[in-house]
Amino acid sequence: MEKLKDELNSVGEALKQIEKHNEKIKSDIAISRRVTYATEEDILKAEKDKREQDLFIAHLKRENERRLEKKEIILAKISGMYWKVIACMSCSCFWLHCVCLVMMCILHIFTLQLKRERPKLLEMPLVKLRLRWKAYIQRRNRSWHNGSHL
Repeated sequence: MEKLKDELNSVGEALKQIEKHNEKIKSDIAISRRVTYATEEDILKAEKDKREQDLFIAHLKRENERRLEKKEIILAKISGMYWKVIACMSCSCFWLHCVCLVMMCILHIFTLQLKRERPKLLEMPLVKLRLRWKAYIQRRNRSWHNGSHL
């Protein structure tokens, strides 16, 4: 009888260990499930964010293309205006010539801003305008001294 009790106790002890082991496995499985669910949620969120990012990038590309087209149109218009100004500069009227030089300066500014360049080219029309102005003042002063303005 004693032997049976000992054997029964050892079987009971083994059963308790098996139950503890089963509980530990169940706990590990539950933890793994929670981690898996959290990971799946993170993956779904990352995929959604990636789709949104791709859509935003496509939008930015379309917007950039549209702006580049506008820029090309504006540069073509400026080029057309530039040649009209050049044609007007052949006029002998000093004031029209000065206005044309100022227009050339403005067109250069717009062109440089659109091309994002430094304003080196702007110096040329300004120098021409300054020289024309000095020549005009000298001619006017000479005519005043000669009395030809009367």
